Amino acid sequence: METLVAWCQWLEHTRIATQIRESLWVFPAIETTHLLAMIVFVGSIGSLDLRLLGFAWKGERVSQLSARLLPWAIAGFFAMALTGLLLFISNAAKLYLNNTMFQLKLGLIVLAGINALAFHFTIYQRVTAWDLSPVTPLHARLAGAASLLLWIGVVIGGRWTGFV
Repeated sequence: METLVAWCQWLEHTRIATQIRESLWVFPAIETTHLLAMIVFVGSIGSLDLRLLGFAWKGERVSQLSARLLPWAIAGFFAMALTGLLLFISNAAKLYLNNTMFQLKLGLIVLAGINALAFHFTIYQRVTAWDLSPVTPLHARLAGAASLLLWIGVVIGGRWTGFV
């Protein structure tokens, strides 16, 4: 743990972290970009999850919806990750290292990633069998529900990070 604390303190004292933290407009600009990327990501993934759950786009092929939305989701995720990293380094040790909500957020991101990988490497491999079905297989619905709940938790955890 001491090594992690030292690393976070070092990060906070890098030139870029100091510039982000001390600038009048850089931190808010990065945070705004982080939120916009989150909207793109959660909107894309959430739409696909709603299709898996059978709440929206029932007449649309899951594979076609996925092909249209996943590029947006991937771009949104990488933009979120980059801006999130910049926000983190600006106050790594002081604000984030021991922040329970930030730790919860990171844990939920890991779980959401595991859920997505499990979905894509298992049930989605057989998507042609259920692609047009308005009611997707149970495992697809479970993956969609888990994804939706996990990403909602990430958003809540991120929002509460600044207040805990």
